[in-house]
Amino acid sequence: MRRAGASDQLAACESLAEAFPSNAAIVLLPTFSRMADAGMAVMDLVAAALVDKSSVPLGDVAKTAGAADACAELFDATRAWKAAADVELRHIDTAHAFAEAITSRRPSDCLRAVIGHHETRGGGLRWFALRDGHVEVRTEIRGTPSRYRFRLWPLCRLAAQCGVIRGIPGALTRDVEAVLEQDDEDVDE
Repeated sequence: MRRAGASDQLAACESLAEAFPSNAAIVLLPTFSRMADAGMAVMDLVAAALVDKSSVPLGDVAKTAGAADACAELFDATRAWKAAADVELRHIDTAHAFAEAITSRRPSDCLRAVIGHHETRGGGLRWFALRDGHVEVRTEIRGTPSRYRFRLWPLCRLAAQCGVIRGIPGALTRDVEAVLEQDDEDVDE
């Protein structure tokens, strides 16, 4: 990864897929990364609409700047996943369920599907829920709640700390810095 000179996580995943063409799980990383990142972009869009509010109409979120583009990218990414991910891998059913949930690029349908999937199948803390056409806050939202990145940068960080690699690849450095900044803000509070 370090030698690939990737500029972001997706490019890092593409480099890994090229380096390990016989490993089905690694070959799927770019497609998974695209889908996960697109899903997170939609989640972030919803979270941004809820900052300093306890509830917001779903229709208002669907009309926000960027909603149409984010939902179109998510729809396209889930279609790419469904076309590429015809393999047997542990826990792949979670990604399949997410891809199956996104049936439209139309913002209101896409947002409803993402929030519904988040409520019923999401792991960890639930950020928000859809009730009577309104998105309701389930946890405090401060800007962008999280970057998923499916644990690639923590693995690189661990590898760097253990001396397996000399440092975290540049493509992942921004993610590490963002998390460290968030950790510092949490400590200050």
